[in-house]
Amino acid sequence: MSWRLDWAPLALQLVRPDEPPLWAPAWDAQSQCAVAFFGRPRLSTADWQRATGLPGEGGLAARHLLAAWRVGGTAGLVEATNGAVAVLLWEATSRRLHLLTDRAGVVSVYQPTDARAPLLLASHPDVLADALMARGQRPTLDLASLAEQLSIGAVSPPHSFYREIALLPPATHYIWQLAADSATVQKRHAEIYWQPPASEPALSVDRAADELADAMRHACARRPPGKTLLLLSGGADSRGLLFAQPEPSAVNCLTFCDRENLEVSRARAVARVAGAEHHILYRDPEHYGLGARATVRISGGMGSIKDAHFHGFASDLAHHEHSSLVTGCYADYLLKGLALNRQPYRFFGRELPIDRPASYDPDFYQPRFLLAEPWQAAVQARQTTYFGADAVQRYERSPAAIEDLRVRPLVREADAVGRLYLLATQRWDPVLVDTDLLAFYGRLPPQLKINSRAFAQAVLRLLPAAAHGIPNNNAGQCALGWPLWRQWLAGVQELAGSAVRRRLQPPAAAELATWCSWPDFTYYTAHSRVLGELWAEYGSANPEIFEPLLGYLPTRRSRQDWARDTSLFLRVLTLKLWLAQRGY
Repeated sequence: MSWRLDWAPLALQLVRPDEPPLWAPAWDAQSQCAVAFFGRPRLSTADWQRATGLPGEGGLAARHLLAAWRVGGTAGLVEATNGAVAVLLWEATSRRLHLLTDRAGVVSVYQPTDARAPLLLASHPDVLADALMARGQRPTLDLASLAEQLSIGAVSPPHSFYREIALLPPATHYIWQLAADSATVQKRHAEIYWQPPASEPALSVDRAADELADAMRHACARRPPGKTLLLLSGGADSRGLLFAQPEPSAVNCLTFCDRENLEVSRARAVARVAGAEHHILYRDPEHYGLGARATVRISGGMGSIKDAHFHGFASDLAHHEHSSLVTGCYADYLLKGLALNRQPYRFFGRELPIDRPASYDPDFYQPRFLLAEPWQAAVQARQTTYFGADAVQRYERSPAAIEDLRVRPLVREADAVGRLYLLATQRWDPVLVDTDLLAFYGRLPPQLKINSRAFAQAVLRLLPAAAHGIPNNNAGQCALGWPLWRQWLAGVQELAGSAVRRRLQPPAAAELATWCSWPDFTYYTAHSRVLGELWAEYGSANPEIFEPLLGYLPTRRSRQDWARDTSLFLRVLTLKLWLAQRGY
């Protein structure tokens, strides 16, 4: 659905993949206030029911937020703003525009860096770039941002691919006072309204797991009327959300795969215990290449097409009637310490699937690649500015501060392309950024995050006994809740078994499909026909950009050679697609 709203002197264009009765903007004639939002606010069943009787015109969620404002002012609006949502509130009488960016920074809001210009906001940087061009200003490329994207897989806030456009920070309340007869800003105020709570070093595993399980139940109870569709994997995150639902048997579950594998069999077993419908969606062998152009356009190119998981399944998702699409996104970042430095335990030099804390290292998750000078120095300067010159010492004193800079805003995490696609095109509800669950992001000390200690125990409390023995696909053959010594022993046994198989069996031929959720991207990079066609079309484009950044022309390397640096190849191709779409 699309709305064009006249909040004179402001004009607002909204496009949503949702039902208007629930999610349309709202207007209250008595207070002369209006509310609209990007993303989705999270309401309880009681809130949805109560909203039907609230004054005003428009969608129920927006009327709920208007009522919170009327009763409690800013504090009431902040308390009612829950989930992946950026809320706009317009006071027509006083000509003030309020914006609340979401706590975790899932929903992006961009603004021109020139604060003297008339007010412009957009949830997509390319849309804002087009608006600037309509005013006669063509934004210039920020080559340092392109360098960051290639080197580390993400652009540090507040930068974008345009020098004239900046990302607004999360958990911030903005107020713009507009002139009497135009959108010129006379006064601007910004205030942070939320910070992660402090870590509780004395928090026990059992207490954390009990409280976290309750928080997951409460979060899943905040859902819109209608059917819930869940993307179910063989891991812990999605099965926890399935059994945290008020009625697990009423959930419709989908699993993606290239062919039936351990992921599918474990997801099927979990769904069977829940009594829920379960459907398998098989990827086309060219799934990622075929979805590349659309995914890059929708996500603004800030990421990699290796995360183009969803475009090829858009019609399948639409086929399954639902009002809310639920995924386990962000559990790794918020509750399992993905942004903390850790190192695996080893056995005779081989890595085991359990970790221990490590000292500060800027390389913490996605692979990093060295660029040519001076661009590698530019990337380092950006990172030093963002994290501080004393990041090593700060991390040793308190890892949580550096962890938070790595996590929020989540729109800049290295796998953001897939989430941006869901946010723009699907009825997506990332439950794990519910306010009750974000409290645990701050409270859990590192030792309870690493190895999913608290999270695994919380999920175990949600599961019925019949599901306890189904292995967690993220931990090999280990079931949820196994103590670390047992996981260590299972890892040693797997290493020994692998050594025996290598001696007794010839090595298996490389292929696209794997035993887990995603394909083998090294194989795909080397063998994909569609990637080959895209590379033939765009590989030689923009040599004036890529040769200085990389130190060589990308086309000088064969695709077989690029397969050794798959992540870098896919980042390069993603940027080339975006640059072509934007006319650079």
